[in-house]
Amino acid sequence: MQKARVKEVLLAYQAGIIKAWLSKKESIVILSFFLLLCNITLQASTEKKSTLSYDHTALTTGADSTLVLRDSLSASSLCSDSVKTAYVYAELSLGNIYAFGDEDFNTQVTLNLKGYDQYTGGNLIQSGADTLAIDEQNPKAIFRLPFTENHDTIQRWVCDITSYTSTGSTVVQDSIRLKVYYSEDFAVDASGITINNLSVTNANNPVVFTWNKGCEQVEQYQLEVLRLYNTDTLYDDDSSKVKATVDWDQALRVNIYNGDTSVALTLAEGTGYYTWRVRAIGSLVSGPGEFKEWGDWSNSAIQNDTIVEATSTSTYSDIVVFFYEVFNDDKNWIYNRAFGEDIQISEQVNFANGLQQTTQSQTLSHANEKLLLSKQLYDYEGRQALNTLPAAYDATAFGYVNQALQATFGTLYHTTHFDEDANYNNITDADYGIITTYYSDNNSDLTIPNAEGYPFTRTLFYSDGTGRVKETSGVGSTHRITSNNARTTKVLYGGVSDAELVRLFGDESPKRNSVYQEVTIDPNKTTTIKYINKAGKTIATILAKNGEDEGLLDVIDTRLVNIYDTVTTNTRNKANLSLYAAYPMVGTDSTDITISYELTAPEIEQLCASYCKTCDYTIQIKAYDKAVDTTYIWLDYYLGPINCGSTSQLDTTFTKTFPLG
Repeated sequence: MQKARVKEVLLAYQAGIIKAWLSKKESIVILSFFLLLCNITLQASTEKKSTLSYDHTALTTGADSTLVLRDSLSASSLCSDSVKTAYVYAELSLGNIYAFGDEDFNTQVTLNLKGYDQYTGGNLIQSGADTLAIDEQNPKAIFRLPFTENHDTIQRWVCDITSYTSTGSTVVQDSIRLKVYYSEDFAVDASGITINNLSVTNANNPVVFTWNKGCEQVEQYQLEVLRLYNTDTLYDDDSSKVKATVDWDQALRVNIYNGDTSVALTLAEGTGYYTWRVRAIGSLVSGPGEFKEWGDWSNSAIQNDTIVEATSTSTYSDIVVFFYEVFNDDKNWIYNRAFGEDIQISEQVNFANGLQQTTQSQTLSHANEKLLLSKQLYDYEGRQALNTLPAAYDATAFGYVNQALQATFGTLYHTTHFDEDANYNNITDADYGIITTYYSDNNSDLTIPNAEGYPFTRTLFYSDGTGRVKETSGVGSTHRITSNNARTTKVLYGGVSDAELVRLFGDESPKRNSVYQEVTIDPNKTTTIKYINKAGKTIATILAKNGEDEGLLDVIDTRLVNIYDTVTTNTRNKANLSLYAAYPMVGTDSTDITISYELTAPEIEQLCASYCKTCDYTIQIKAYDKAVDTTYIWLDYYLGPINCGSTSQLDTTFTKTFPLG
């Protein structure tokens, strides 16, 4: 990120002016501030006004407008404060989003900012003038004037537009905006400030905590909420009664930095009694970690001293106690909470079945009163096989949604709709439910696509007991799993020969029995090969071309190499007097495989302990395609009783075409 070009001009009162041009590829970081767009006014005012906004017409008139720093009749503050920094800004742009490409335009505004010590008339304390210019290469310009030293004296700022020119289309001119605003950063002393007027509304889910501001300049608070656990055996069987010792060290603590005097919280510690308190935090030193910044706690129970006995849901007169009944107390669920800047709270609940498998996930947004809802379903082996897309659901609180996904109206979508023999390769679509409706033409939001009754992804697993993924679908009818749909993601696994590893990694390559291949073919039929060691870590990744990739990859110059390997590991099966050896292979394209097999009578005698003279032998070479669960017999040779001293009894070589997969 390039820094914007900055020009600074020193003025009187040791103040500076900063002017910055911001191009489409440049940005500048400035202080955060609160913007409230106001209409232009020519009259004097004693009410606080923090922002002026000019459009093309207002700039053409060149009228003066006034910013008012503080109310003339504002009540005296309960806490002391001093300004750390104060700036007045003028910003010329075409709005927050630039949408005009390379269209030529040029706009210039010359203005003069003047600060006075009275709401009307008075003495000129400070001023600063400059010209802001924007064009298609630099669509934003900012003028900044510090007035920290004069903050206590200046009561209003007047913006005087002395000249304005604009060339370009009327579409561009209609988007021209000049904003004039100021920002203040206060150092607040909160010591001695006590918060009162505490109240709890909607004491179920979520709980809304509210208090008074205490001091107009306070922007930070600390809230503590404590669950009161019963210590009296008389109340063991009655959750509506409690006797508890207060321990604030166990309380939930929330720091609030945006000046809000109300916050909604989901309490996840169960049904019972709770107490809470709040205090102001100043900004003289470094933040809430400094004890000098803390105000006094609101009226509350004393640590390890106050015994609370509650036998009703009424609010105590001396301390705030309330009764809370948790949601879905008959279900298993796990609650997670994360805090972001400006008390942005992310809350999530995962509901689970009796095996602790997640069956429904919910994420709550208090800002727009929406619940993001998704559902998980499992196959008959207990593996997570279906995952829906998240759907927005109108709600202000958590709670399990029964009708999230339905096969037919009133019938919940279940394992029987996708994991039976009759529907394994042609599953039942989900025609009803909140999630299906959200991803359908019944949604009034036209930006949400239609999932055609398949608002979920599905995963198939190999039946070899490894739990490895065999195939995954996408969302919608086109990408669902069927018996012959090529628009899914398929995963294949195979062994690696020593010769192949040496060619990839050189002489210090790992041993073949410590590495396997994972081949993934995506819906575009692009193939990715991973070489994975026995620790599960990927040691190499390759993009490979296959005969079905639809030409999406450019092929580099490649020299085909024949790979030779020998199957030497034999496993004896005493139950049916047999020996067998297996070799896993995977191909990214149709490949010819030449198999050479040789058997001599002395080898049979050694392996079968001299039974060769009286036994018949059958030699089979089979290829098992795990992707389609099909076995191909490539060789089925009968070898009758033989003389163990004879020469070679079987020596054969044949070639088969190995299909993709």
